Amino acid sequence: MSILADPASPAKQNPGQTAHTVQATVRPVPTIEHVVAAPLDQLLAEQNARVAFLDLGMDIEFYGHLVCRGDGPITIAMPPGRDSLEREITIRMLLAQFHDLDTAGFPDHMTATTTIRNGKWVL
Repeated sequence: MSILADPASPAKQNPGQTAHTVQATVRPVPTIEHVVAAPLDQLLAEQNARVAFLDLGMDIEFYGHLVCRGDGPITIAMPPGRDSLEREITIRMLLAQFHDLDTAGFPDHMTATTTIRNGKWVL
């Protein structure tokens, strides 16, 4: 399934699933050109990032949320129901902001706020 496909229902956890340790990875710092032009699945793989859909009700101003602990994996939480272009732009903008790249080319109504809570980047 493409990362841009909006699931019809939330992901189901396997009841017998056990927790596993995630190893830190060396994440390449991309250029803004790469963030904007690379195939999205490739970009997410390079950045050790995954997208999770998070239903927060009717908050129309919530586009997405990026969380990363140290050198660990990146999780991008997004609301379900957005169209694929909006999701793709949001993912690319959050990754650009995470790497302190120039986000001037992204839509003006989308802003990213950077916060660090308990050692985690929260965008």
